[in-house]
Amino acid sequence: MQSIAIEKNLAYTADSVWQKWDDVSGIYKFHPLIERSPIIGDTTSGLGTQRVCYFNDGNELTEQVIKYNARNRSMSLSIDADFMPIKNATADILITPISESLTKVDFQMNFDAKFGLLGVILAKLVMKPKMKGMLNQLLDGLDSHLASGEVVGAGQ
Repeated sequence: MQSIAIEKNLAYTADSVWQKWDDVSGIYKFHPLIERSPIIGDTTSGLGTQRVCYFNDGNELTEQVIKYNARNRSMSLSIDADFMPIKNATADILITPISESLTKVDFQMNFDAKFGLLGVILAKLVMKPKMKGMLNQLLDGLDSHLASGEVVGAGQ
């Protein structure tokens, strides 16, 4: 299992940060590589919610909320991304207030690489650094979106 963990402190209330994550269909508003992220299925919020993320390069992935705790401001997503050499991928998001106007966002992604030993080597040398950079862009986009209220990146 490969893991990537990042965190970022944001100068906003925990409730305002959580509100952005809790809007499952709204990730396109702050993810710089996603053009749109509609809900699929009947569940539109919380546990079981599914979305498709359409990337600006034509790729797409499906995510489903598999753990959800609004009180603790946390959720976990399963990720199905056929275009990537990964399997059994999950993302865990935890929003923690540090003070009244400062919030820590913890984001951890776990995945198994496809292609056996070759995949493990590729994951360590190429995929993890690339994914970590993308996740940092995601949290930077969240910061920008919270500051301006504007859609950032591909969803513009």
